[in-house]
Amino acid sequence: MKILWISDFSLSHTKGGAQRSDDIIINHGLKNNLDITWFTHDSDRNLLYKPYDRVISTNLEQISQSRPYVIDWLQHHPNHSRLEHDMNAYLSPDDRKLLFDSCKNTFFLTNYHYELFKNTYGDIFKNVKIVQDPVDTNSFYDKKLEREDKVLYAGFMHVLKGTETFFNYVLNSPSTQFVVAGWGGAVYQFLAEKAPNVEYLGIVDYSEMPNIYNKYKTLFYHPLVTEPFCRSVCEALLCGIQLNIKPENIGCISEVDRIGIEQFKINCNNAPADFWQIVSKENDE
Repeated sequence: MKILWISDFSLSHTKGGAQRSDDIIINHGLKNNLDITWFTHDSDRNLLYKPYDRVISTNLEQISQSRPYVIDWLQHHPNHSRLEHDMNAYLSPDDRKLLFDSCKNTFFLTNYHYELFKNTYGDIFKNVKIVQDPVDTNSFYDKKLEREDKVLYAGFMHVLKGTETFFNYVLNSPSTQFVVAGWGGAVYQFLAEKAPNVEYLGIVDYSEMPNIYNKYKTLFYHPLVTEPFCRSVCEALLCGIQLNIKPENIGCISEVDRIGIEQFKINCNNAPADFWQIVSKENDE
């Protein structure tokens, strides 16, 4: 089966959670003999005009601004599946409806994610499937180690990720030690590097993140906007770290509450296979 995967960025562009999840799913497909081309904001336009059995779109905010013809192309493609990572606020109501009307199926990351979409945009979605972000629980698990009494911030430093809330916490807690394993704007990086009670690790290789989550006592994450899943909190939770979070804004927490932690772990591991099984079945019908 020939697949065109369309998203703003690949993992080579940025190390965000959506890109990590896309990369894991794509590599699972490649290992199972699917022919997958990844089209991003800077890809050759001619890739759109080759024959594909299925087109899958994910994050499209950058593409919708710099290459709006891609949105129109997707809206008219007969074999389009949509994997929704966020809240899709960047499209106009008309474009959003046309995009979802074109889909053979729509994937959401959690039931909470799907309900948010229905409550925000109405029930405009076809053949809805819930498939969690893929996380390897053989890597992300609690190693039962003695932890350092420090508070960890992990991931991209941005105002929408609650970074200002984090640094206010840092400044108001001079006796608490903090660790930042992340990256972001110059202002946040400066604060992380210069605050006397912050150890700034910068970008940490993904293979080391299970050790990071097992090393420290607490994870702090208070996003200002809804995170439909949130890989970092999911991975930290699986590693047994204490969570100082804003749970009402984090989808993976609601999914654990809904189905239980053991089923949640199974779904994390099976997500890539589940995704491609659904796509392949729909393609055969």
